[in-house]
Amino acid sequence: VEREHAIATSKPVLVFSHEREAIKWLTQMIMRA
Repeated sequence: VEREHAIATSKPVLVFSHEREAIKWLTQMIMRA
């Protein structure tokens, strides 16, 4: 049960960090344009 909980809590963190990377990339593209 604890392992499942760890997976459930780490998944949104992965998505969040991925979204932050995407936003960073988008901001760089807008700055260069």
